[in-house]
Amino acid sequence: GVLAAAAVLQVRSVRAGGARCGTNRGEWKADVRAWWSGARSAVPRRAVAAVLLFLALGITLWSGTVWRFAVDFGTGAQVLPDGPFGGPLRTVGEAAARATAGQLGAALVAAVLVAAFPARIGARMLFLAVPASFTIGYLHLGPPMTVLKPPQAVIDRVVMFGGGLGSGAGLGAVAAVVLALVLNGCSVRWLLTPAHAASQRAAGDRRPLAARRRPAAGATGFRDRLWFGLGGTLVLTLLLWTAVEVRLAVVDRDRHPTPESWGTGQVGAAYQADYLPLLAFLALLAACATPRAARRLLTAAAVGTVVLGAWPPPLGPLEALRVPVLAPLFRDVAALWGHAAFWAALLITLPLAAHLARWTTRRFTAPTE
Repeated sequence: GVLAAAAVLQVRSVRAGGARCGTNRGEWKADVRAWWSGARSAVPRRAVAAVLLFLALGITLWSGTVWRFAVDFGTGAQVLPDGPFGGPLRTVGEAAARATAGQLGAALVAAVLVAAFPARIGARMLFLAVPASFTIGYLHLGPPMTVLKPPQAVIDRVVMFGGGLGSGAGLGAVAAVVLALVLNGCSVRWLLTPAHAASQRAAGDRRPLAARRRPAAGATGFRDRLWFGLGGTLVLTLLLWTAVEVRLAVVDRDRHPTPESWGTGQVGAAYQADYLPLLAFLALLAACATPRAARRLLTAAAVGTVVLGAWPPPLGPLEALRVPVLAPLFRDVAALWGHAAFWAALLITLPLAAHLARWTTRRFTAPTE
């Protein structure tokens, strides 16, 4: 009932706003047609790209886990079937598949987020996704993702595939990395780039319609600066929590024998509460500059925020800048993710911070830019 009422109020507010700006039903229909002209070709491409990205991330997670077992055993670079993989490590492919099955839900979420991200995803970005996924598998970061646990039938097939490689698991782990790079390259060249181009063409068709509904130039200067300050503060706060949780996952990766032993994001929440005044000051300071300088200042503040979260305590002089604000709120929000705070940091707050930063910086643009 609440969601239905909210939807009705949203529709009424949109209609009222359209009436105030002189829009009519024909313009809104033209806006929808312009959007659909890009979506009807972009959505299928993004869906196929998500499948390919999921396969790439899944096999690199498995590859990293295989190499972790091999390094722990002390095989070095001996990957041929007549080496250790033909003897003591003959079943390592199956063991790695069982360990990877709990992380496939995270790989699916990451693939969908990358495929659906509104900004252009380049080949370099997806190239970095391969070593990142390999590292997560190698270090076995993060607890099993119980929210999106694959069906048992899928897990059995994954284990059957890994076990079926037998002594060829070493060569399979090497080939998986190469195959993942090929899949990512195909996703960018044949799917994501054309999908983004179609969306951009549709956005170009909608831009004149949106310009008629936009207030006069110069009327929103203060409001845009205020939105930039608020959006920048939220971006920095999200980045700080993400950096802290990733640092803890990497440093304490061998101290989690069970999924319940993983934290619930409370350390990152404490950082958010302590440094919120500092982050808000930096964002508002950037909002006072020109649009181009504001974007550069926000980027520098984002880099500094990541370093702040990734640096192990104590933080030296920065300890004097701790001023706790809204601590209960941050603790409650972090507790929502439970023991999956690491996955929430990678798959929710990090993409959300990137999208919010894009929206904030694009909104705060000078008329001549």
